[in-house]
Amino acid sequence: MKLAWMPALLLILACGTTASAQTGGGYVAVLDLQKVLEQHPRLQAQLKAIRQEYKSFQQSVLAKQQDLRKRAQKLQELSPGSPDFKQLQAELARIESTTAVDAKLKQKEFFTREAKAHYEAYRDITDAVARVAARHNIVLVLRYDSKQIDPDNRASIAEGLMRSVVYQHKLDITDMVVQELGGAAAQVPATNIRR
Repeated sequence: MKLAWMPALLLILACGTTASAQTGGGYVAVLDLQKVLEQHPRLQAQLKAIRQEYKSFQQSVLAKQQDLRKRAQKLQELSPGSPDFKQLQAELARIESTTAVDAKLKQKEFFTREAKAHYEAYRDITDAVARVAARHNIVLVLRYDSKQIDPDNRASIAEGLMRSVVYQHKLDITDMVVQELGGAAAQVPATNIRR
């Protein structure tokens, strides 16, 4: 709670920057980064492919586990001290261990790929923000959250209280950045930026 004053300080700084930037020829804008990420075409395609591949992988792991269970039932047909029992038991333990290790490694690979996709998308977004900012003489872009606070959800209220941008009026460049990332030929008019 020691940093509860931080959003107010950031707002004061942003307002001061807006005034000084406007006299110096630049503007301040806000960006809903989460909304841009949700609409980033390449990121969404990559995440969809990764999730489909992961789902297929999970199904193959389940199939291996079912096969192991079937093979384990054969143990019941063998006498516990026999060489065949010991051999099958050792083989099943080896397969189970290998499958578990492979599953953990593959899961880590999926998480790494997903993180890399998010990082690449973030770089795309910052580049798009820089292009939009340059076209519209924006000198500062602040991250904000445009989601409505749910008054019946304690977590939503807590998130809302911690927002850095408490108020903005026609400073949102989110749609322009989304369009920039989509490669649309037409430019979004700068009607959201207060002049």
